[in-house]
Amino acid sequence: MSNGKYDLIFSGFYIHHTRALVTDTLWLLTVNCTSAADVTKSGAFLGNLKSSGDYFHARNIPVQRGISVPPDGTLKFCHALYNFGPAHDTEEQVIQTSTKIGLDALLTYFGASSAIGLVNQALDAIFGNLFADCDGVVAYKEFQYTPDQLAANTAQTGSFSPQDDNYGMPSPGICGAQSHYDVRWAITRV
Repeated sequence: MSNGKYDLIFSGFYIHHTRALVTDTLWLLTVNCTSAADVTKSGAFLGNLKSSGDYFHARNIPVQRGISVPPDGTLKFCHALYNFGPAHDTEEQVIQTSTKIGLDALLTYFGASSAIGLVNQALDAIFGNLFADCDGVVAYKEFQYTPDQLAANTAQTGSFSPQDDNYGMPSPGICGAQSHYDVRWAITRV
């Protein structure tokens, strides 16, 4: 078994289609862990971004540095990109803030794939019906690597870049086409 330390970095993304008609207001939420007792959560505002944009290498956000994976452990992490458009009034701002806190909790306890369907249904019900917004999931993915996989993937260059092709959840009728994002990460041995 191999043991080492790794940095987890969000490298960026390419937008094929936004969830909204023109611009997605993006938030990145991540959860990573090496055991039930070692859970790290992070969130970052990525900006108001237009469709068909290459945002690779423009971000490079360190999610966690110096992750140590025990020989019998696994590095697990999931990411979710959400479009939270600008709030139109105080009531919507309160709901958006509460929803972000709820998303964070769901990702922490259930992981991305288990929570995404429930979250998107809630977002569509709250934002779609009350505010006619295009808020919702645009990309999500879960990854798992054993120490041996991390060592093998970083053996030649010291890092590797998992990339995933994401089709978001279906959009309400007033929005653009179903979102489509390519998301890239970097895992670097330190």
